[in-house]
Amino acid sequence: EDKNIFPQLLADTKLDFYDGVLNPENKDVAIDTEILSVFVNSQITAEVMGAMPNLKFIATRSMGFDHIDLDYAKSKGVVVANVPAYGSYTVAEFTFALMLSLSRNIPQAVNQLKDSTNFNIASLRGFNLKDKTFRSSSTEFLILSQYNYNCIIKFNLFLFLFLFLKRNK
Repeated sequence: EDKNIFPQLLADTKLDFYDGVLNPENKDVAIDTEILSVFVNSQITAEVMGAMPNLKFIATRSMGFDHIDLDYAKSKGVVVANVPAYGSYTVAEFTFALMLSLSRNIPQAVNQLKDSTNFNIASLRGFNLKDKTFRSSSTEFLILSQYNYNCIIKFNLFLFLFLFLKRNK
């Protein structure tokens, strides 16, 4: 879709599209690049940016910058931009769906039904989320109560799941 609309909007601009990720092993495919648009799978290291002497701007189509060497970019005058609110509701909803799945033993139930004809639910009893409070080491938290689900989810999903599983073993 992008391959069709961009040439129309930027008719006087040379555009190159590459399938796959950009990393030190294939950095030469972008040697003449001035503006680079990447996703989180690409590793934009000093080596990669060093192979692009004309690079002026990197747009990452993600919230985070951890796949881009920001110090090197700054030292070379390369501006880096992100999408600060990309998928924030989606991540929160996915986190909540994972919590419910784990608290109700959904993965175990699916595996039990796939692997056998055992329909016994005795081992699948989960636990209620009512009045559970989950906290990380900072002020980021999620509170669940009987009538009011207040979700303040801005922490790393994996950290949350680790704390969630550790607390409810």
